[in-house]
Amino acid sequence: MNTALFIFGTHPVLSLSEIAHTLPADADRIVDVTREGLVYKLKNESEGLHDHPVPDLSRLGGIIKIAEVFDRMPLYEDPRLDLTVHIAEYLQTTATPGEELTFAISVYGDDAVNASNLCRFIKKELKERNLSQIRYVLPQEDSKSLSSAQVLHYGLTSQTTNTFEILIVKGTKQYFLARTTAVQDIESYVLRDEGRPSRRRDEGMMPIKLTQMLINIALPQRDFEKAPLVLDPFCGSGTILQEALRLGYDVVGTDINGNSIRSCQINLEWYTRKFMKNSPRSFQLFPLDARKLTSAFAPGSFDAIISEGYLGTLYSQAPTEAQLAKEIPALRDIYQKSLAAVYPILKPAGRIAIASPYYLRTRISIIRPLLDGLEKIGYNQPSLLPGIISPAWAKVTEDGTCIYHRPDQIVGREIVLLEKSTQRS
Repeated sequence: MNTALFIFGTHPVLSLSEIAHTLPADADRIVDVTREGLVYKLKNESEGLHDHPVPDLSRLGGIIKIAEVFDRMPLYEDPRLDLTVHIAEYLQTTATPGEELTFAISVYGDDAVNASNLCRFIKKELKERNLSQIRYVLPQEDSKSLSSAQVLHYGLTSQTTNTFEILIVKGTKQYFLARTTAVQDIESYVLRDEGRPSRRRDEGMMPIKLTQMLINIALPQRDFEKAPLVLDPFCGSGTILQEALRLGYDVVGTDINGNSIRSCQINLEWYTRKFMKNSPRSFQLFPLDARKLTSAFAPGSFDAIISEGYLGTLYSQAPTEAQLAKEIPALRDIYQKSLAAVYPILKPAGRIAIASPYYLRTRISIIRPLLDGLEKIGYNQPSLLPGIISPAWAKVTEDGTCIYHRPDQIVGREIVLLEKSTQRS
């Protein structure tokens, strides 16, 4: 694959941050970045650059599709005719003659292009080119793109049969046409989440895709002498530890709640037994208070700390001012003391990626008022978006954090990235 297209999920800023920490940060490789995705050169003819393999989509939480760019087109007011010709030409030259051809069109970033109409025009064009046995698959109603479930159901990522999902992405200066090569495995996510034997909804459930993104942001691609050791000081039922194990890291989890530790133990034993029988990776769990971890582990024990901290009360309706006045100082105290306690046990240049509560209606942050104090302890705050990949649309907060939430949530998650200074021990 020469040029890859990475389609972002529902939180494009975090998706962009994750892929930016996964791929080499080289401006010569970046072709375009839009709200819909990143176009990136994996093969590059520039002096000193090496080919980069296609990332394993199963390791990425924020990328829903990977596709191979096969053509580009100028931006036209009415691109229908040229899109029809370009795509029909590609299908004709790529498909195996004499076999049934199935294709689909997914459109990203351009409301003017109608996938249903375009499919009809392409089918007509292919028939005029003497191709028969042609069918197409349409996106679900009210959508301009196929879901991952549709792509998997119709086998539209196959490279050995006449099945194609063609992506049309409106870039900043041109259209990109690409063929899907991989989509997220929805069934795997469901199994790793809902299939776990112990799920404690009373303490909140961190989405697995968000978990993967935090791990990849905290542990950017670099060479380690041995498998990195990851700590989750608020491990709960073990979502972060599970996914870090899956990505090849050794893990340690602590939690002040003994029931959480027992739940985590059950889940990780289930996961390793079911999915990691021959893996050398390991986990350890301890019933410890995150505010008192300094003396529990040797200095510089951990390569990264990744966690969803305590989110506070799980509200079913907006909290009152009195409830917030009581809860917010207590939460800030937990985060301030916990982040101070883990500083000595993090390796120099080790990173912390943590999700903390953010009250959406009142826009109250738990973590942001603590950032100046954390800097005095010795933490730096790296940008979630490296400078070479920081488009104007990719907005973070004025303090460099990112808000993650789902519709109708009362309390969202605020993502912050910290790094231990190499100038202090």
